[in-house]
Amino acid sequence: MFARSIDHAAVQDDGVDMYMTPAGEVSAADVHPDLIRMVGTRAISSLRFAVACAYAMPDAGPYGEIEVAIDEAAKQACGGHRLYNPDRFSKAVWFPWQGDIDDAIGGAYVRIRAHQANQEPV
Repeated sequence: MFARSIDHAAVQDDGVDMYMTPAGEVSAADVHPDLIRMVGTRAISSLRFAVACAYAMPDAGPYGEIEVAIDEAAKQACGGHRLYNPDRFSKAVWFPWQGDIDDAIGGAYVRIRAHQANQEPV
């Protein structure tokens, strides 16, 4: 699964070579405001947030970030893709979460790629 291959790895993804940095926890202030809006009525103080940066290879150009909110009590994560220019955030959805940050980033990534391939709602 992608989540297990992101640490310092380049992967082939639909014709685009990608490099994903290891995921790291951040504060709510460090994620896109649209992700905060998408978590709905859940208390921000009860959520964990994480980000991994993606780069297109071979030029290492920024491809954006995968940002997630994690609700440990509900065992769910909500994530999406943040683009840099212009600064925008994809639609994000809640999905089952298995217990670590890489699983949350990987789960969001899989849904983002499926959406881009099928043009279906994330």
